[in-house]
Amino acid sequence: MMRFTRIGILGLSLYMAGCAADLKSGRQFSGDLEPPPADKVKVYLVRNDNFMAAKPPYIYVNVGKPNEKGEFGEPPRLAAVVGKDMFAPVLMDPGAMLVQAGTKEVFQFNAGETRCIEIGGKFRGVTIFVTEEMAPDECKKVLQGRDEGVEAREAIERIGRPDPASLRFYSAK
Repeated sequence: MMRFTRIGILGLSLYMAGCAADLKSGRQFSGDLEPPPADKVKVYLVRNDNFMAAKPPYIYVNVGKPNEKGEFGEPPRLAAVVGKDMFAPVLMDPGAMLVQAGTKEVFQFNAGETRCIEIGGKFRGVTIFVTEEMAPDECKKVLQGRDEGVEAREAIERIGRPDPASLRFYSAK
């Protein structure tokens, strides 16, 4: 019985560590949160798992306009695929936006602002995947030395699944 447990743990470790496609763009955080064009919002999606949480190789971030119940009022679109210890800057339109990367949260974005949203696993007895606002100063600290991820379409192509033709990708209008 102990032998099967060890084999299972080894298999899970190899899966979590060895099967992930490289989603790095080759760029690292510059030290400053870059401002968007005046009519857009720049949202930094920051992968920030705590040390005890389960850490899947990727977190898929879907966005869309919310309805009055706080659910997707339109089919969600893939905004980013964020690997471990990475971040993805996404240019978005102003207004209310539902962001889902585990939990779902509605954010009110204003034109010309830069925001940080923390995504990732938090161990709270069990691992919960959160989508939470992050203060800009804390965001800059977390981003030090982090790699920027590639855009969502390229990430899906690098991962090799699902078929990019089957997805709806987000892009600011």
